[in-house]
Amino acid sequence: MAFCDNVRRRKFSSFRLIAAAFSVFLALPPAPADSASQTAASTAPRDMPRLGTTLTGLRDRVAAGQPVTVVAFGSSSTSGAGASAPQWGYPNRLAAELATLFPNARVRVLNKGVGGETTRQMVARLDRDVLAHKPDLVIWQAGTNELLRREDTAQYVRVLSDGIRRLKAAGVDVILMDAQYAPSVIAQPRHAEFVAATRRVAEEERVGLFSRFAVMQYWSRAGGEKAPRVLDPDGLHMNDLGCGCIAHLLATAVAETLGSQMTRSDLSSQ
Repeated sequence: MAFCDNVRRRKFSSFRLIAAAFSVFLALPPAPADSASQTAASTAPRDMPRLGTTLTGLRDRVAAGQPVTVVAFGSSSTSGAGASAPQWGYPNRLAAELATLFPNARVRVLNKGVGGETTRQMVARLDRDVLAHKPDLVIWQAGTNELLRREDTAQYVRVLSDGIRRLKAAGVDVILMDAQYAPSVIAQPRHAEFVAATRRVAEEERVGLFSRFAVMQYWSRAGGEKAPRVLDPDGLHMNDLGCGCIAHLLATAVAETLGSQMTRSDLSSQ
Protein backbone atom coordinates (compact mmCIF):
# COMPACT_ATOMS: atom_id res chain seq x y z
CA MET A 1 0.00 0.00 0.00
CA ALA A 2 2.94 2.30 -0.70
CA PHE A 3 0.77 4.52 -2.89
CA CYS A 4 -1.58 5.55 -0.09
CA ASP A 5 1.27 5.66 2.41
CA ASN A 6 2.98 8.26 0.21
CA VAL A 7 -0.21 10.29 0.09
CA ARG A 8 -0.62 10.17 3.85
CA ARG A 9 2.72 11.89 4.38
CA ARG A 10 1.32 14.97 2.66
CA LYS A 11 -2.21 14.93 3.96
CA PHE A 12 -2.42 18.66 4.67
CA SER A 13 -0.51 19.88 1.63
CA SER A 14 -1.01 17.74 -1.49
CA PHE A 15 -2.51 14.49 -2.72
CA ARG A 16 -0.60 11.87 -4.66
CA LEU A 17 -2.89 9.62 -6.65
CA ILE A 18 -1.93 6.49 -8.55
CA ALA A 19 -3.80 6.40 -11.85
CA ALA A 20 -4.63 3.81 -14.45
CA ALA A 21 -6.35 3.51 -17.78
CA PHE A 22 -9.20 0.98 -17.69
CA SER A 23 -7.02 -1.62 -19.38
CA VAL A 24 -5.03 -1.79 -16.15
CA PHE A 25 -7.63 -0.20 -13.87
CA LEU A 26 -9.34 -3.57 -13.37
CA ALA A 27 -7.91 -5.80 -10.70
CA LEU A 28 -5.80 -8.77 -11.33
CA PRO A 29 -4.06 -9.55 -8.05
CA PRO A 30 -2.72 -6.18 -6.84
CA ALA A 31 0.97 -5.68 -7.49
CA PRO A 32 3.39 -5.87 -4.53
CA ALA A 33 3.68 -2.60 -2.64
CA ASP A 34 7.31 -2.11 -3.61
CA SER A 35 6.90 -2.93 -7.30
CA ALA A 36 7.32 -0.51 -10.18
CA SER A 37 3.56 -0.63 -10.76
CA GLN A 38 3.04 1.53 -7.68
CA THR A 39 5.54 4.23 -8.60
CA ALA A 40 3.59 5.86 -11.46
CA ALA A 41 1.86 8.78 -9.73
CA SER A 42 0.76 12.30 -10.48
CA THR A 43 -0.65 15.13 -8.42
CA ALA A 44 -4.43 15.43 -8.41
CA PRO A 45 -6.09 18.81 -8.83
CA ARG A 46 -5.92 20.44 -5.40
CA ASP A 47 -9.67 20.89 -4.97
CA MET A 48 -10.75 17.47 -6.21
CA PRO A 49 -11.21 15.74 -2.82
CA ARG A 50 -12.64 18.78 -1.03
CA LEU A 51 -16.12 18.44 0.45
CA GLY A 52 -17.47 21.93 -0.16
CA THR A 53 -19.20 22.24 3.19
CA THR A 54 -18.72 22.73 6.92
CA LEU A 55 -19.04 19.91 9.44
CA THR A 56 -20.12 21.89 12.46
CA GLY A 57 -21.29 19.08 14.73
CA LEU A 58 -18.30 16.90 13.97
CA ARG A 59 -15.95 19.84 14.47
CA ASP A 60 -17.32 20.53 17.94
CA ARG A 61 -17.00 16.93 19.08
CA VAL A 62 -13.49 16.51 17.69
CA ALA A 63 -12.38 19.80 19.27
CA ALA A 64 -13.73 18.64 22.62
CA GLY A 65 -12.11 15.20 22.34
CA GLN A 66 -15.51 13.52 22.58
CA PRO A 67 -16.44 10.14 21.04
CA VAL A 68 -17.42 10.38 17.38
CA THR A 69 -19.81 8.05 15.56
CA VAL A 70 -19.72 7.88 11.78
CA VAL A 71 -22.21 5.82 9.79
CA ALA A 72 -21.17 4.62 6.34
CA PHE A 73 -24.54 4.30 4.62
CA GLY A 74 -25.03 2.87 1.17
CA SER A 75 -25.15 -0.21 -1.01
CA SER A 76 -22.57 -2.79 -2.09
CA SER A 77 -19.67 -0.32 -2.36
CA THR A 78 -20.19 0.38 1.32
CA SER A 79 -20.98 -3.14 2.47
CA GLY A 80 -17.65 -4.32 1.08
CA ALA A 81 -18.23 -5.95 -2.32
CA GLY A 82 -14.93 -6.17 -4.15
CA ALA A 83 -12.77 -6.20 -1.02
CA SER A 84 -11.06 -9.45 -0.14
CA ALA A 85 -12.34 -9.33 3.46
CA PRO A 86 -14.52 -6.98 5.54
CA GLN A 87 -11.52 -5.33 7.17
CA TRP A 88 -10.32 -4.15 3.75
CA GLY A 89 -13.59 -2.45 2.79
CA TYR A 90 -13.68 1.34 2.73
CA PRO A 91 -15.59 1.86 6.06
CA ASN A 92 -13.05 -0.11 8.10
CA ARG A 93 -10.18 1.59 6.32
CA LEU A 94 -11.83 4.96 6.96
CA ALA A 95 -12.09 4.14 10.66
CA ALA A 96 -8.36 3.47 10.82
CA GLU A 97 -7.55 6.69 8.93
CA LEU A 98 -9.77 8.85 11.17
CA ALA A 99 -8.40 7.22 14.31
CA THR A 100 -4.91 8.18 13.19
CA LEU A 101 -5.90 11.75 12.36
CA PHE A 102 -7.96 12.28 15.55
CA PRO A 103 -6.65 9.85 18.20
CA ASN A 104 -8.38 11.64 21.08
CA ALA A 105 -11.81 11.65 19.45
CA ARG A 106 -12.42 7.88 19.80
CA VAL A 107 -13.89 7.54 16.32
CA ARG A 108 -16.02 4.56 15.41
CA VAL A 109 -17.35 3.90 11.91
CA LEU A 110 -20.43 1.72 11.53
CA ASN A 111 -20.87 -0.08 8.23
CA LYS A 112 -24.54 0.12 7.23
CA GLY A 113 -24.20 -0.80 3.58
CA VAL A 114 -26.58 -3.32 2.01
CA GLY A 115 -25.72 -4.66 -1.44
CA GLY A 116 -28.11 -3.94 -4.28
CA GLU A 117 -30.17 -1.29 -2.54
CA THR A 118 -31.52 1.85 -4.15
CA THR A 119 -31.75 5.12 -2.27
CA ARG A 120 -35.44 4.55 -1.63
CA GLN A 121 -34.64 1.24 0.07
CA MET A 122 -31.93 2.91 2.13
CA VAL A 123 -34.31 5.63 3.31
CA ALA A 124 -36.74 2.93 4.45
CA ARG A 125 -34.15 1.79 7.01
CA LEU A 126 -32.86 5.22 7.92
CA ASP A 127 -34.34 5.20 11.43
CA ARG A 128 -33.21 1.68 12.32
CA ASP A 129 -29.76 1.58 10.75
CA VAL A 130 -28.68 5.21 11.02
CA LEU A 131 -30.58 7.51 13.36
CA ALA A 132 -30.85 4.87 16.08
CA HIS A 133 -27.06 5.06 16.47
CA LYS A 134 -27.10 8.85 16.98
CA PRO A 135 -24.32 9.50 14.46
CA ASP A 136 -22.31 12.69 14.27
CA LEU A 137 -21.58 12.15 10.57
CA VAL A 138 -23.24 10.09 7.85
CA ILE A 139 -21.36 9.29 4.64
CA TRP A 140 -24.09 8.37 2.17
CA GLN A 141 -22.99 6.50 -0.95
CA ALA A 142 -25.86 6.62 -3.43
CA GLY A 143 -26.99 6.66 -7.04
CA THR A 144 -25.19 3.74 -8.67
CA ASN A 145 -28.01 1.21 -8.45
CA GLU A 146 -30.61 3.67 -9.74
CA LEU A 147 -28.33 4.32 -12.70
CA LEU A 148 -27.75 0.63 -13.41
CA ARG A 149 -31.50 -0.05 -13.21
CA ARG A 150 -32.32 2.94 -15.43
CA GLU A 151 -34.54 4.55 -12.82
CA ASP A 152 -35.85 8.11 -12.92
CA THR A 153 -33.31 10.77 -11.98
CA ALA A 154 -35.92 13.19 -10.63
CA GLN A 155 -37.24 10.54 -8.25
CA TYR A 156 -33.70 9.79 -7.09
CA VAL A 157 -33.18 13.48 -6.34
CA ARG A 158 -36.44 13.72 -4.37
CA VAL A 159 -35.77 10.64 -2.26
CA LEU A 160 -32.15 11.57 -1.55
CA SER A 161 -33.09 15.15 -0.65
CA ASP A 162 -35.83 13.99 1.72
CA GLY A 163 -33.43 11.61 3.45
CA ILE A 164 -30.82 14.33 3.87
CA ARG A 165 -33.38 16.65 5.42
CA ARG A 166 -34.28 13.99 7.97
CA LEU A 167 -30.63 13.58 8.89
CA LYS A 168 -30.05 17.31 9.16
CA ALA A 169 -33.18 17.70 11.29
CA ALA A 170 -31.57 15.25 13.72
CA GLY A 171 -28.41 17.37 13.84
CA VAL A 172 -26.31 15.00 11.74
CA ASP A 173 -23.56 16.19 9.39
CA VAL A 174 -23.82 14.60 5.94
CA ILE A 175 -21.38 13.82 3.15
CA LEU A 176 -22.66 12.34 -0.11
CA MET A 177 -20.50 9.95 -2.12
CA ASP A 178 -21.42 9.63 -5.78
CA ALA A 179 -21.04 6.72 -8.20
CA GLN A 180 -17.72 5.07 -8.95
CA TYR A 181 -15.93 5.63 -12.24
CA ALA A 182 -15.95 2.08 -13.53
CA PRO A 183 -16.74 0.33 -16.82
CA SER A 184 -20.18 -0.84 -15.68
CA VAL A 185 -21.08 2.70 -14.68
CA ILE A 186 -19.75 4.70 -17.60
CA ALA A 187 -21.36 2.24 -20.03
CA GLN A 188 -24.69 3.69 -18.93
CA PRO A 189 -25.71 6.58 -21.22
CA ARG A 190 -27.08 8.61 -18.27
CA HIS A 191 -24.13 8.27 -15.91
CA ALA A 192 -23.16 11.94 -16.19
CA GLU A 193 -26.77 12.90 -15.43
CA PHE A 194 -26.74 10.93 -12.17
CA VAL A 195 -23.34 12.26 -11.12
CA ALA A 196 -24.55 15.81 -11.77
CA ALA A 197 -27.79 15.12 -9.88
CA THR A 198 -25.89 14.00 -6.78
CA ARG A 199 -23.75 17.12 -6.92
CA ARG A 200 -26.84 19.30 -7.30
CA VAL A 201 -28.49 17.72 -4.26
CA ALA A 202 -25.35 18.31 -2.19
CA GLU A 203 -25.27 21.95 -3.21
CA GLU A 204 -28.98 22.57 -2.71
CA GLU A 205 -29.11 20.79 0.65
CA ARG A 206 -25.79 22.31 1.73
CA VAL A 207 -24.10 19.06 2.61
CA GLY A 208 -20.71 17.70 1.68
CA LEU A 209 -19.87 15.87 -1.51
CA PHE A 210 -16.99 13.47 -1.94
CA SER A 211 -16.87 12.91 -5.70
CA ARG A 212 -15.59 9.39 -5.96
CA PHE A 213 -16.45 9.55 -9.66
CA ALA A 214 -14.11 12.50 -10.26
CA VAL A 215 -11.27 11.00 -8.25
CA MET A 216 -11.46 7.61 -9.95
CA GLN A 217 -11.85 9.23 -13.35
CA TYR A 218 -8.65 11.14 -12.68
CA TRP A 219 -6.84 7.94 -11.74
CA SER A 220 -7.98 6.28 -14.94
CA ARG A 221 -7.16 9.14 -17.29
CA ALA A 222 -3.89 10.27 -15.75
CA GLY A 223 -2.29 6.87 -15.28
CA GLY A 224 -0.20 4.51 -17.28
CA GLU A 225 0.59 0.86 -17.61
CA LYS A 226 2.51 0.75 -14.33
CA ALA A 227 -0.35 2.03 -12.20
CA PRO A 228 -1.86 -0.37 -9.65
CA ARG A 229 -5.30 -1.80 -10.26
CA VAL A 230 -8.09 -0.41 -8.08
CA LEU A 231 -11.17 -2.25 -9.38
CA ASP A 232 -12.49 -5.75 -8.91
CA PRO A 233 -12.64 -7.90 -12.07
CA ASP A 234 -16.42 -7.38 -12.09
CA GLY A 235 -15.81 -3.94 -13.58
CA LEU A 236 -17.85 -2.21 -10.88
CA HIS A 237 -16.56 -2.52 -7.32
CA MET A 238 -13.34 -1.28 -5.75
CA ASN A 239 -10.77 -3.83 -4.67
CA ASP A 240 -8.65 -3.58 -1.51
CA LEU A 241 -6.36 -0.93 -2.96
CA GLY A 242 -9.26 1.12 -4.30
CA CYS A 243 -11.06 0.98 -0.96
CA GLY A 244 -7.93 2.00 0.90
CA CYS A 245 -7.20 4.97 -1.32
CA ILE A 246 -10.79 6.21 -1.32
CA ALA A 247 -10.86 5.89 2.47
CA HIS A 248 -7.61 7.82 2.77
CA LEU A 249 -8.72 10.66 0.49
CA LEU A 250 -12.08 10.89 2.24
CA ALA A 251 -10.50 11.00 5.69
CA THR A 252 -8.05 13.64 4.47
CA ALA A 253 -10.89 15.71 3.05
CA VAL A 254 -12.70 15.53 6.40
CA ALA A 255 -9.53 16.53 8.24
CA GLU A 256 -8.88 19.47 5.93
CA THR A 257 -12.50 20.61 6.28
CA LEU A 258 -12.22 20.52 10.06
CA GLY A 259 -8.80 22.14 9.85
CA SER A 260 -10.32 25.13 8.08
CA GLN A 261 -12.87 25.47 10.88
CA MET A 262 -10.68 24.82 13.91
CA THR A 263 -7.78 26.68 15.45
CA ARG A 264 -4.28 25.30 15.26
CA SER A 265 -4.43 24.51 18.98
CA ASP A 266 -7.61 22.50 18.48
CA LEU A 267 -5.92 20.38 15.81
CA SER A 268 -2.68 19.93 17.72
CA SER A 269 -4.61 18.64 20.74
CA GLN A 270 -5.91 15.83 18.55
